[in-house]
This record gives sequence, structure tokens and C-alpha cells, in this order.
Amino acid sequence: MYMNNFNILPCRLVRFTVSVIVFTIVFLLCVLHHVKAEAIIIDGKFGDWDQKVEILVDPVDAEDGFVDLGSIRYASDGHHLHLMLELRRVVNLQAMDGQLTIYFDADGDVTTGRTDGPLPGADLAIVCTAPTNRRTEAAGMGLAVEVYHRSPTNDAVWHESPYALGISFAPTIASPQSELRIERGVRLHDRALFAGKKVTMRIIATTVAGDVVDAIPSLTLRLPELEKTPWKPVNEVSLERMAGNHLRVITWNVERGSILNTPLPFVRTLRALDADIILLEELTSQQSQHTIENFFNNHCPLSENARWYVHLGSGGGNLRCAIVSSFPFKVIEALDIVPYENQTNRSVRQASCIVTVEDTNIFVCAIHLKCCGRVNSREEVTRLTEVRSLINAIAANIGDQQIDVMLLGGDVNLVGGYGPLTDLLEGCSRMGHPVQVVDAYQLDGLTNATWYDADQPFVPGRLDYLLCSVNGVTIERSFVFDATDLPLHLLSNTGILPTDSLDASDHRPVVVDLRFGNSFSIGNSE
Repeated sequence: MYMNNFNILPCRLVRFTVSVIVFTIVFLLCVLHHVKAEAIIIDGKFGDWDQKVEILVDPVDAEDGFVDLGSIRYASDGHHLHLMLELRRVVNLQAMDGQLTIYFDADGDVTTGRTDGPLPGADLAIVCTAPTNRRTEAAGMGLAVEVYHRSPTNDAVWHESPYALGISFAPTIASPQSELRIERGVRLHDRALFAGKKVTMRIIATTVAGDVVDAIPSLTLRLPELEKTPWKPVNEVSLERMAGNHLRVITWNVERGSILNTPLPFVRTLRALDADIILLEELTSQQSQHTIENFFNNHCPLSENARWYVHLGSGGGNLRCAIVSSFPFKVIEALDIVPYENQTNRSVRQASCIVTVEDTNIFVCAIHLKCCGRVNSREEVTRLTEVRSLINAIAANIGDQQIDVMLLGGDVNLVGGYGPLTDLLEGCSRMGHPVQVVDAYQLDGLTNATWYDADQPFVPGRLDYLLCSVNGVTIERSFVFDATDLPLHLLSNTGILPTDSLDASDHRPVVVDLRFGNSFSIGNSE
């Protein structure tokens, strides 16, 4: 029905007034009472945020920007502050076309910190897609922390690693939403940050040239009392294998062949995890199949009359993948080298074989996709090419094989879109062997990150995946192993050192216990 502007105006004023009242009530509730961080896990799934109130909903006002800030939620406990940001764009916080800067008055005192800038009293800023001197996209990459002066007479700015504040975020894959965790009580440059009962924050999105794309007003967040004791997981930590007949599988990127160069942290970890099949990524072309076999048989010996078998893929240039199995396997020669579909002088980093466990034939594939980049980047196109080439090669060469179970895993480097993972899932389904993603979390239950390197500007994230058949397979248990999560009694019982994961590789092993049923897809697939 047609209404003139004179009649529309009062209606709009009423709706605006109601919106302001509702937002004010919600905001005051958040300010007066801190929002508890119960069950916030940094995994990029966001279901644990459903009960957390939106403290701000910014209108759609940056339609042409690289982001358009939407709703903001927060939650806190005695150890961490959590934020959930709606960005209205499918982006990765570490690789955008501009900078998203989160300013904090982290000590709750406006008389300290910066006297200029968008947030008076700001003690620090978290810069998402930080400027860098490295040769990359113009906007930069990764995250950075800027710590500001305490008074007008000291205008120093310290540049710190995001690891100094225990920052993590998810998902690593580009998404219209992101969740962040910040450690509370960290001391940087003679001040304790996020240690008090409140913090004030403001978010500004700017172009590479510094022009403001979007911004939100300052928000004050109430925090609970700071916990002095270390955080402990709710559930008891265990490395024990599940009882009964099952298979334990590990995938592990060993960072440029470090497993042979610095063996001790790997040996202690592998002995404690006690796997049956191990998928290795990032071995080097200088390391031989024979050397890897000797390593496992000498350092991780099996029971009497048993031995490890190794298949080292021949493709992938100077980095290689391998499958290590305590069961015999069959190599499909046509899959030893899988060339790119559009560039036959390059090949996919992978190793494939059929492992026989009693009367079950398991197609096993270790994968290492191209690193780096962002959505629609050159590196993302390469990852998609690698997956298509691999799936097509597998489909063309297993048709005359009896495959009961599919098992794929490795470092798939999902820092762009979901495309490479989606193509793996859909490709296996087209072959008649639908697979599922193993949903593994670190033993402390706080995150599903599989990569950590404090010397990099990138924060911990999930790069490594395991996929297994949907039919005939039960996932009994899964976890991401990090030695820092082990309690003292497990460190003592296993001989693992708290530093072993850091000393071994920048990737963490992903572990799964699988039990086989009777509903296999036996024989050839149509």
C-alpha cells in the first residue's frame, strides 16, 4: 500500500526509538555483568556462541569495503577473553585487502596508554593483516600486536608477536565470521594486560592507504576475577588406545624432514602414540625410503617378527609424502607420481597405497597441498588443481581394486576457501566411497589448531586433516597431540618432554582410532 513520506516518518522514528532502547538494555546488561566464557572453543564452528548476547550490531554501511562490520559478541573467564566478529565478507583475518585493528584500553585506565588515536587510553592494538616487508599482497599478512606508551611524555610503540598475548582465532579458512581468544594477565612492558575487571575496545577497518572503511564505537567489557592458577582441562587427558579391535592412524607434517635430523622428540612422541599407520608429509627428496624404514624399525620397534613398511611417494618436487604401516601394503604404480592436470612437469605431493589389515583393504593417501595465499589467490588455484588431479588419478586407477575403506590425510593448508576440502569429499563420493572429516581437538579441549610457530606472524590454526570412510567405519576417538597439554604423570610415564612438540615440528600430529564394521563397499564401484 502506498504511503506518503509524511506518514512514513513517524513509523521510522518509532522503530528507531525502540531499537535504541533495546540496544541500550542489552549493552547495559553486558557492561554490568560479565558474559561467561563457558564452553567457548576456538574451532570456527560458532555454535557455542548462540547463548552469548550481541553487544553491538553495526548497520550495513560499508557495502564496497573489504569488510562490513556486523554483530559483536564477547565472553570471558579467569584466563581468557573471547570475541566473535561478524565481518559480512568471506575473508581470512590474516589475509585481507586492508587492516582490521582492534584497539584495547586493556588496563581499564584511560589515563594510561595512548592519548591520541581512535581510542583514548589504548594500551595495545591487535592488527589483523598486519603490514609486512615480505614480498606478498600489498595489504600484508598475519597478525601483529602494537603496545603503546603509558603517558604523553613517552610515545614509544613496541611491536610484539601475537603469540606474546596467546592470541588464536578460527577458522583458518576464510569465513564471514571469526572468533578470537586473548590470554589474560600477560605482562608486556611493565604492565599486566586484561588483568582487571573491565576493558574498553574499539574496532577500525582501514584500507592499505589508511582510509577508514568501517568503524564501531568504543565498547566497555566487564571481566571476571583473574585466575592465578593455570587453566586445567575439564576431562582427564589420556593417550590410551581404545579397547577392542581398532586401528590407530596419525598424520604428521615433519617440517622439512626433521624426523631424521632431530629424531629424539619424534621418537618419544611416536612411541607414546603407538600408531598402526602413520602418514608423513614434508619429507625431503634427499631422504630415502630405506632410511625412513630403518628409522622406524630401529627407534620404534614392533613386537617380535613384525616390522614397519614404508612407501615414499616419488612426486612432489623437493618435498615428499610417505606412508608408514605396521601392515603389508600394495603400491599402485600409476599413482606413484600424479602430474598436475594442466602442467605435467609438476606433480602432486602425495603417497598412496592399499594397506591390508586382516581381510580389510584400506586405500591410504598422504597429501600435502600448496601452502599460503588466500581466497582466489594463485596458491588457492594450485590447491584446487592438485585436488582435481589427485582425485581423477585415484578414480582412474582403483577401479579394478577391492577397496573396503578410504583413508586420506595430511597438510591441506586450508587458508583460502573450503574448495580443496569440498573437492576431496565430493571426489571420494563420486567414486562410491564417501568420506567424513575426523573432528579432532587438542587434548586441552580449547582448540582444533594443528599448526603453531611463534616465529611467524600467523597465529595457530587448523591446517592438517584426516578423512575416513563413512560406511563401515566408526571413529572411536580422535585428538590433536601437543606435549604441552600433558599432565605431569603422563610426561613421567611416557618420557615425553613438555618441549617435544615445539622441538619436533611446527605441525601437530592428528590422531584417530578407527573401528571397522561389516558394512563395507566391497569390490568395484560403479
